[in-house]
Amino acid sequence: MQDKSFVAFKPEEVGALSQKTLVATHNLHETSLFSDESLIKLLDNHNRDCLYAHTMGEDPENPSEWYNGTTDKLTGEELLTAVKRGKLWLNIVKIGDFHPQYKELLDEMYEQIEAQAEHFRSIRRSYTLLISSPKSMVFYHADPYDVFLWQLRGKKRVYVYPFEETFAPTKSMERIFTREAIEDLPYSLDFDEHAEVLDLNPGQMVSWAQNSPHRVVNLEDVNISITSNHYTDSALRREFVYSANRYFKRLGIPASSTATKGLLADSKIFAFRALRKLNIHALEPYNYKKTFVVDPQAPQGFRFLSNP
Repeated sequence: MQDKSFVAFKPEEVGALSQKTLVATHNLHETSLFSDESLIKLLDNHNRDCLYAHTMGEDPENPSEWYNGTTDKLTGEELLTAVKRGKLWLNIVKIGDFHPQYKELLDEMYEQIEAQAEHFRSIRRSYTLLISSPKSMVFYHADPYDVFLWQLRGKKRVYVYPFEETFAPTKSMERIFTREAIEDLPYSLDFDEHAEVLDLNPGQMVSWAQNSPHRVVNLEDVNISITSNHYTDSALRREFVYSANRYFKRLGIPASSTATKGLLADSKIFAFRALRKLNIHALEPYNYKKTFVVDPQAPQGFRFLSNP
């Protein structure tokens, strides 16, 4: 491991963290924790209930071709082989819960960020390791929390879009915040005219304005990345307000304001938290259907269980 880990923003930009798209530099990619050997060890020792396998089609306007699969009882080496030769995207979630050395390193990154950005304070952090094939992609979507994307190996192209009604419809965002729906949003290639486009290299981290829609395309080589998900006070209040609106509409109570400050917002947040605690009108979370099995011997690194 390198002598000293670091992450650094341009001093004139760091004040806009979580409010606009920013790129920072880091040296996480220099640690041995992301070598093939270390990744295989992590995969072998990770809870398989927290390891998700995906594959996808070629058309960014067709998110229905994002498929979910199972890793069966494959070894870490077999999984990495399948990614290298196929078209797969592995999401290894909650790595901080099972691998202390990764949590320690990433927690240190957050401490450094908070030291640079006085307005930024994170809570409820979660770390996901991404291992993905060359040319694979993630469809247009928005996350319910704040995200930092750390590039470690390979190159990605990241498209970031405004958090506005056209690109992030309120009705869709409500269902994302309540976890009733996966994170996909309606998308058209025309949206790209309004996107910020960044080519992310190893040693770079990108953050964007809270809940901004985005999509990702791998440019070359196997990609190793980390998404660190977190909440700030602002992010948590937005989730509560959108979720409250969704709950109230189901109860027949009109609720449309998405303002996160003021007496109305405070009242909605209080009521929502009370309703959730009482489990009134609980909303059913989205469940992934498994349609393929990872297979390192298959041409694309997987086999469909039936016609998708």
